[in-house]
Amino acid sequence: MYIFLDLDGVLVTEDKIPITDLELLEANYAKFDQTALQEFENVIRQYPNTKIVISSDWRTMFSLEEIKSRFSDDIAKLIVGVTPCAELQKFFRHREVLDYLESNHLTKEAWVAIDDIAEHFPKGTPLIVTNCYRGFDQPAAEKLTTLLQAQEAQSLKVKLHLQLDLVPEQKLPAVQWFLNHLETHGDSVLEALINASAAGEERRPGKNS
Repeated sequence: MYIFLDLDGVLVTEDKIPITDLELLEANYAKFDQTALQEFENVIRQYPNTKIVISSDWRTMFSLEEIKSRFSDDIAKLIVGVTPCAELQKFFRHREVLDYLESNHLTKEAWVAIDDIAEHFPKGTPLIVTNCYRGFDQPAAEKLTTLLQAQEAQSLKVKLHLQLDLVPEQKLPAVQWFLNHLETHGDSVLEALINASAAGEERRPGKNS
């Protein structure tokens, strides 16, 4: 899944009380809220196949490498680009997302935008709206986790369907049951698979404790 990430109001929170001290204002400008950053990165670490695209106005002021340097190294590696700039018009941020997908031949890819301004997107858009004062908080993290879980479950289902022809005939009923179970209990099945994979990784010989 592609995540189109705004920064101001998401990872850079606004002050409820305006800062009047110029030096303090400059010191806090473009500074990530560490709680919001941690919430976001903790979710992304569970889904390392995720791709992040910066949709924030930061892309017009800082290089991509400068923006990536604000993130932990493992998350920075998942940041693959920035959206193009569209003319200021209704839903311009949504237009920028679509332009990025079209220009990179990704129109069939699942995506979600994270932004603090819902009005930048039409209704029905896959969107997580944050509170500009709290940024990416626990409720936002839960919403993103739900979306990423659903996408992983769907991807797993597609892969299994594509490989049905390779399954021995005597095992087809069991595989079909699993696919049906995945359809109705996708989150629990996916969580069990993830937990089993993590447990196997921990038991692997030679793994550092």
